[in-house]
Amino acid sequence: MTRKKSKIPEFARAILAILPRPVIKNMLCRSMDEYAWTFAGSGVFEIAGQTPIVLKIHNKPIGQG
Repeated sequence: MTRKKSKIPEFARAILAILPRPVIKNMLCRSMDEYAWTFAGSGVFEIAGQTPIVLKIHNKPIGQG
């Protein structure tokens, strides 16, 4: 079985491995928020909670129902 290639570059994964978890969580949430249009389309992306992380997509036209 082949392993799926990560979309996070190797150098970034190395840096993430040494950072504290709260810092990593904040960085990844900000990144997801910035690029939410790629998976939420015209819907609304929301980070609804931090502990635990809760991510929501509202009003996405595809996949409802």
